[in-house]
Amino acid sequence: MKNTPKRIAVFILILCAALTLSACGILELALNREFVTNLVRGNIDAVYQGKYDPEYLDMVDITEKEAERDYIYGLEIEAEFFANYWGIVDAAYGESYADLNENMKNDIIELYREIYSHSKYEVQNAVAQRDGSYTVKVLVEPIDIMEQAFDLYNSNEYAPLNDFWAKYEHADFNSTSDEDYIAYVHEYGEIIVQMIRDLLPNLGYKEQKSLVIQVGEVEGSFGVNQDDFMNFDNYVIYYP
Repeated sequence: MKNTPKRIAVFILILCAALTLSACGILELALNREFVTNLVRGNIDAVYQGKYDPEYLDMVDITEKEAERDYIYGLEIEAEFFANYWGIVDAAYGESYADLNENMKNDIIELYREIYSHSKYEVQNAVAQRDGSYTVKVLVEPIDIMEQAFDLYNSNEYAPLNDFWAKYEHADFNSTSDEDYIAYVHEYGEIIVQMIRDLLPNLGYKEQKSLVIQVGEVEGSFGVNQDDFMNFDNYVIYYP
């Protein structure tokens, strides 16, 4: 299971526009079931679907442009994870996502935009707890596209990937120029992106998962349990 603290930090940051309401002296206004439910639902819609309900934007006091900026940043974080997950870059050899050209980055970002548009989740009504906090139950069906891609990758049945390996079977990367190696990396990356795009028409879902997100007072302000949101993020797309 992946670990994406930076993405969650963005997730929490967007909520913080609304969740620090105690500093404004209106914490009691925030603490009601409808507010908490709409806040969690609106935030998930914004971060994973790029959908910004005007009511939600008013609630967290951000503009649609600001919400879109944070949404794109979240996709960039996923793109970085993707590049490492599929070995497009290898940190062990000093490679990083930043080394990729803009076309490669944009292709991965647009791939994730498409994948996340298929996110399936249900946010249920918040439930008040005795300590003044709220819990929000969320049902999510993990997208299985990466599992399908992982199986295809290891099946030796994806022709473009087989052709790629055959092309470089006898390559000596110790004597390869930086320019040629970068071309190799981007060629491989484009094949991986296209492999997953080819699978999109058959995108499916794993068994539905249920989790609870807690919302309440944190260090004198209105906040959320970061671990709960980490769990949600880990469930949206299943990674083998």
